Amino acid sequence: MFDIGFWEIALIGIIALLIVGPDEFPSLVRKSVRWMNKARRFVQNTKTGISQELHNAEILQLEKEGKISDSKHLEPLNSNQKKPDQS
Repeated sequence: MFDIGFWEIALIGIIALLIVGPDEFPSLVRKSVRWMNKARRFVQNTKTGISQELHNAEILQLEKEGKISDSKHLEPLNSNQKKPDQS
């Protein structure tokens, strides 16, 4: 996601340790990790939702163009199904 290496993270950690102190540092790290995980899940869910909507729109477009006559065998994607290109 971000192009941050080990040394950048270590430097941020050392600066945070100096600013907040050793007593508050572990809770700060836990909170930071929680926020990063929430952001990561949000981005992943957004990507999945967009992908599903694009897939469903593509099926409707093909149906309108007459390239497929019966879309019953092409079910719309939902959160429980994998995309066809995933294995």
